[in-house]
Amino acid sequence: MKRQSEIRTAGSLYASLVSAVLSFIEDNVEEEGQLWGSKVPAYLLSPSDALRELERRSSIELVIPGSTASEELSIAGKSLRLVSGQLSSDHVGVERLYLAAPRSVLCLDHHLLARYAQETTETGVEFMFIYANTGDLLVLEGERYRVSIPRVRASMIFHTHPEGACGLSGKDIESALDLLTEGGLASGSVTKSCAALVYRVGVVNEDEYLSFKSGKAASYRTLRIETIWL
Repeated sequence: MKRQSEIRTAGSLYASLVSAVLSFIEDNVEEEGQLWGSKVPAYLLSPSDALRELERRSSIELVIPGSTASEELSIAGKSLRLVSGQLSSDHVGVERLYLAAPRSVLCLDHHLLARYAQETTETGVEFMFIYANTGDLLVLEGERYRVSIPRVRASMIFHTHPEGACGLSGKDIESALDLLTEGGLASGSVTKSCAALVYRVGVVNEDEYLSFKSGKAASYRTLRIETIWL
């Protein structure tokens, strides 16, 4: 029987918090200028600070131009209120959070991901990590050199590759695009020493989606591919 487990990690908590903040901002802007004018508390860029603040705060104050929206949500059983309020000196541009989040989650959970990636190197069996918006992490066992990425709502989804195969197949990129256009933040493959990522910085529009999928454009405003060493 294939293994599967549902756990809670520092990475899964941070991923759900960042996803909730970015989704709230995206849902309350009407144009790109408002999105890039939005600000988030600087502590969200530091996973350790963000998780500490998640424990002690009941609300997070964001800055969304032209909006006074608020939203109640629950992350890992903790009630939290997101609210668009006043700009202060500790706010930073939202783009920095998009850029920092994928790498931060991988670094937080590197020990766990590396353990499964080592098993993939030894046996060929791949594993998938689904970072749910609830704050949980679902780990699924796949097949030898293959794992099917389901169409689910999640903040991030990664899967293991054997050491030396730090890259993305066409199918990996296609699955990543599906996730990112449905609100996910990042997807990719992970080995013991590196990760190949597709992630977004902003909201993916139809033209960029089609261009990225066909490989026709040399650069993109929203969609990024990056290889990082862990």
